[in-house]
Amino acid sequence: VVGGIAAGVAIAFVVSKVQRRVVDTVTLTAISLVTPFAAYLLAEEVHASGVLAVVVAGLILGHKADLLQSAPARLFAQSNWSTITFLLEGVVFLLIGLEIRPIVEAVGTSDLSATSIAVAAVAVFATVVVIRFAWVFATAWMLRRTENPEALSPSETAVVSWAGMRGVVTLAAAFVLPPETPERDVLILIALVVTGGS
Repeated sequence: VVGGIAAGVAIAFVVSKVQRRVVDTVTLTAISLVTPFAAYLLAEEVHASGVLAVVVAGLILGHKADLLQSAPARLFAQSNWSTITFLLEGVVFLLIGLEIRPIVEAVGTSDLSATSIAVAAVAVFATVVVIRFAWVFATAWMLRRTENPEALSPSETAVVSWAGMRGVVTLAAAFVLPPETPERDVLILIALVVTGGS
């Protein structure tokens, strides 16, 4: 975990220095496309979590995007990344479809009862939903208290609370668990339930 976070921070630091010097929008978009691979490969080289490295680098660079890139570059990159995100999410759900049968069969050989597994999956899913709703409603409430013109109404907040959930990162993290992880198949099934359910 520590190595993955460190790799993500290191890649974000290097990429941010490069982005400050580049002005060409196509080059900046190309850099943004290569960055996740660089973070993943660096983390894997030091036997750390590549998934965490990618997430950390993405969070840092995404948070600083307005300082590192011009508005036209951000718009250009955003349109490209929207297409890529759509394609990647399609691939993720394709992989889910391909993995369901082997995972369910493997879970069938678990020492845990089917009831325990089902209760755990439903409990994790419910927890994720409740936390997401609580976070979004609390944020919207604070914005309304400050009379922010961008504050959402309660009905809009309810839609946003549900619409943003996917669980793709959770599923990716579950798939990279080492094969010797106890009850790995059960954990992957729970991640599948969260992803599919949301």
